[in-house]
Amino acid sequence: MIKKSASATAQALGLSLVVLLLFVPKALASAESPEHQPLSWCRPEHGVETDSQNVRMVGAWPYGPAHQVVAQDDYAYMGAGGGVYVFDISNRSAPEKIGQFPTPGLIEGLHLADSLLYIADYGGGLRIVDVSNPSDPVELGWCSTPRGANDVCVSGTLAYLACGQAGLQIIDVSNPREPVEVGLCDTPEIAGGVGVSGSHAYVAACGSDGDSVLIVIDVSVPSDPVIVGACGASCWSYRVRISGTHAYLVGMGSLCAIDISDPTDPHQVGSCPLPGPYAFGLCVSGQHAYVSADVHGLRVYDISDPTNPHQVGSHGISGCSYGIWASDSHAYVTAGSSGLRVIDVSDPAHPSEAGCYDEVPHYGEEVFVSGSYAYLANRGGGLRVIDISSPAEPEEVGHCPAGSAEAVWVSGNYAYVAAYSSGLRVIDISNPQSPHQVASLSLGYATDVCVSGSYAYVAARWRGLRVVDISVPTNPRLVGTCSTASARGVWVLDSHAYVADGSSGGFKVVDVSNPRDPRVVGSCGVNGGEADGVCAVDSFAYVAAWSEGLRIINVADPTDPHQVGHYACRGAWDVMVLDTLAYLTQGFKVINVADPTNPVLVGSYGVAGVIRGVFRRDDDPYCYTASGQTGMHILQHYGPTGIEEPPCPITGARSLGQSHPNPFSSRTVIPYQVSCRAHVAIRIYDLAGQPVNTLMDRVSGPGTHRVHWDGKDSEGNPVPEGVYFCQLQADPVSGPATPRLVETRKVILLR
Repeated sequence: MIKKSASATAQALGLSLVVLLLFVPKALASAESPEHQPLSWCRPEHGVETDSQNVRMVGAWPYGPAHQVVAQDDYAYMGAGGGVYVFDISNRSAPEKIGQFPTPGLIEGLHLADSLLYIADYGGGLRIVDVSNPSDPVELGWCSTPRGANDVCVSGTLAYLACGQAGLQIIDVSNPREPVEVGLCDTPEIAGGVGVSGSHAYVAACGSDGDSVLIVIDVSVPSDPVIVGACGASCWSYRVRISGTHAYLVGMGSLCAIDISDPTDPHQVGSCPLPGPYAFGLCVSGQHAYVSADVHGLRVYDISDPTNPHQVGSHGISGCSYGIWASDSHAYVTAGSSGLRVIDVSDPAHPSEAGCYDEVPHYGEEVFVSGSYAYLANRGGGLRVIDISSPAEPEEVGHCPAGSAEAVWVSGNYAYVAAYSSGLRVIDISNPQSPHQVASLSLGYATDVCVSGSYAYVAARWRGLRVVDISVPTNPRLVGTCSTASARGVWVLDSHAYVADGSSGGFKVVDVSNPRDPRVVGSCGVNGGEADGVCAVDSFAYVAAWSEGLRIINVADPTDPHQVGHYACRGAWDVMVLDTLAYLTQGFKVINVADPTNPVLVGSYGVAGVIRGVFRRDDDPYCYTASGQTGMHILQHYGPTGIEEPPCPITGARSLGQSHPNPFSSRTVIPYQVSCRAHVAIRIYDLAGQPVNTLMDRVSGPGTHRVHWDGKDSEGNPVPEGVYFCQLQADPVSGPATPRLVETRKVILLR
């Protein structure tokens, strides 16, 4: 489930990023029984954590299960966690991934118009991406949102975003590089979906009491949007789509049709029950509505008579069905960890699967770092190998199917994966680009693993602690067992194994001085909390208890473990301790445990997705976290009790890269790099030194980024071919005063 690494103070100690699109309750982590919950925005308290105290994000590999999709012509764009995959779908039976790009938040909505992809990126606001070259998408601009961005619809030069409790936000996107908010309309309920027709926006909203309503907003004056109508709906609506004089809503329980011929008097005229409690996606095309109905797959409804919508066809899909887009004779459905499914709907009564792409990441459970690689346990998606030699740009380089990977520990040339019902998997990682399984061992429901010496210690839920001899990695052998209530996490230090033993077992100390005869020698409750993760350093064990937070237990006498300290929070899955700092996965929290009896919060960071695992090495300034929805994030703690806020080493560094291609005819990509948060301006000048275009002028986070120039001036007019100059100016936002960095490179335009 969650685990760690370890510290230099002990053998093998090295160690094992706001809301999940699905708010995952504390439940059995099983690939066979994935959690199916309402979308995050539907909950009045969805646990969004946006604070950042003394922690910065350095880089991320943010990809996760597929949840949103939009298609046009021969290309489809799929939101997968915190990133977009681009597919060539000219051959519907074999979609081919041709590009991808990351986003900082969790992708909740997509809209495609005029080669621009508009993304409702939840905590990341509105992102605008140029997809005129689908294989090389480039972000042009972004605009923050007052709350999480749940859905987006674009009409003309305005983007409309459903922003949860903040209501409807209107953004001027006439200049995609500089989108600007022009209007905001508070809604009485939580805005989850949005559609636009003419001078009115239609918002699907729901309340904490389960009531759902369609809110009609007059946007004829974008700077002063006004609610002019509302209508209750017989479904807890997640999405709204407009077709002619009717709005269609879908969500919990039913598909609803609402007459909006008079926007000031919307009224429901028809409904149709859904096969299950949840439906997350809706698309209307012609006389049919296409619904992604969670575990019930694709449902097709005849809406030719809005007063009598009725189901005419269905198609089962492996996993949960979330987002949907239908055009021509095909529907495109995102199926979470089952990827993208292409459904032939030329005969709506008998839809059939035409093709699929299922090589998408699943739920990140835990991460282990060794050398210049991070190994991500990806539940349902096996083991992912990510090159972190450039922390600002982590890149997946290898993948090995390994069942429902819950945890991973690396030792030497092997990764040991706790693969839930598939037991223990041994993966050869001597070539990180080509990891391959060399052995497996059935152990029951393996949720965690810790390696010490020539033994792997596996937490196997109701089968307790299992000890495996791995002296010959290709031939692992079970040599010892120890019964516990529900072993979920394990950590080994010296001659004892420390077990996080679920809600009934609490915390166990197991003597493993003889690995063939492990014995419980001490136990301690965690005051009603569910013990999920554990780490031990010196004379203390640190337990992550889901509903109770961090529990600190004195284990100086293994036969008498007793709690001495407590940091209260909810949602703690894992913990790692290094020196005097504990890193806790509740959001991401850094806790000073120098005084174990008085743990103090000294840092925090909110990321998209529930963090399940955390890892830090004692020789590495970064923390690596595994997020249930958005892959892996690399974080750095600074300030009090952490590293000092570093000066911004911009001056004298090569920060403006060479554009490519150069010469170019239609578009060139311009990379740049900054070492800390800085106000960055990138401008194009002609040979006479006159400004031609401003490509960006805003604050940029640390890392490597890129902008593009399409050979046009600031008015959008093509410029003559010839030699131009690209200039970067960077001013640090914080830290010691540093002179402005100015760098210039030559760019050649050939028509």
